Amino acid sequence: VETADGKVRPDLIVNLPDGKRIVVDSKVPLQGLLEAIQAHDDEQRQDRLAAHARHVRKHMTSLASKEYWSAVAGSPDFVVLFVAGESFMAHALHADPALMEDGFQHRVLLATPTTLMALLNTVAYSWRQVRAGESADEIVRLGRDLHDRLVTFTAHMEKVGKNLDGATGAYNSAVSSLERRVLVTARKLGVHGAANPRTPLVEPGTATPTLSGRGGSGPAGGKGQGDASQLGSEGRDPGVAA
Repeated sequence: VETADGKVRPDLIVNLPDGKRIVVDSKVPLQGLLEAIQAHDDEQRQDRLAAHARHVRKHMTSLASKEYWSAVAGSPDFVVLFVAGESFMAHALHADPALMEDGFQHRVLLATPTTLMALLNTVAYSWRQVRAGESADEIVRLGRDLHDRLVTFTAHMEKVGKNLDGATGAYNSAVSSLERRVLVTARKLGVHGAANPRTPLVEPGTATPTLSGRGGSGPAGGKGQGDASQLGSEGRDPGVAA
C-alpha cells in the first residue's frame, strides 16, 4: 500500500460488503513486556511494564501517521492495532490508563484477541446477510423466468391439442366416408364378378377404427366405430352376400 511514508504492507485487510475494507496491524513491540517477565525485583518489573506501555503508545502514534484510511480504498477512517494477548493490553493500560482514549483520537482502535474475534464475527455475519439477500434476489429472478416459460409451454400445448382435435376429426370423417361411400360401391362390384374372391373386403365396421377427441368423443363430422359399422350396414346392397 502506498502511503505518505512510502510503501507499507498491512498485516491484515478485512473485506467488508460494498467494497469496504478494514486494515489491521499487529506489529506491537513486546520487548518491554518480556523484560518485565524476566525482572528480578518489583521495581525493575514496574519500570519494564511502563516501557511496554511507552512502546505500545509509540507504535500507535506511528501507525496513525501512516493514514491507512487514506491509502486503502474503501477503508473507514480508522485502523485496528491488534495486541496479541489480553494480559499484554491489560499491563499497558495499567501503566498508561489514557492509552485507549488517545488511540481513538488518533483513529487507532486497540484490539485484543477477544475484541478482534468479535469484529471478525460481525463482519462474517454481514457477509452472510449479503449472501442471503443475493440468494433471495436470484430465487425471485428464477421464479419469474420459470413462470414466463410455463406460460409459453402452455400456449404450445394448447396449439398441439387443437391440432390433434383437427387431425382426429379429419381422420374420423375419412373413416366414415370410407364406410358409407367407398366400401359400399366396392362390394357391389362383387355381384358382377369384378372382385377377387381370394381377397374379400373386410366386413362393414371393421375396416378402420375411429378415434376419440380430447373430450372422449369424435368431433363433428367424425363417428365412432359403432356408428361407422351401423352406417356401413345401412349402405350395403341387399343383394350382396355377406
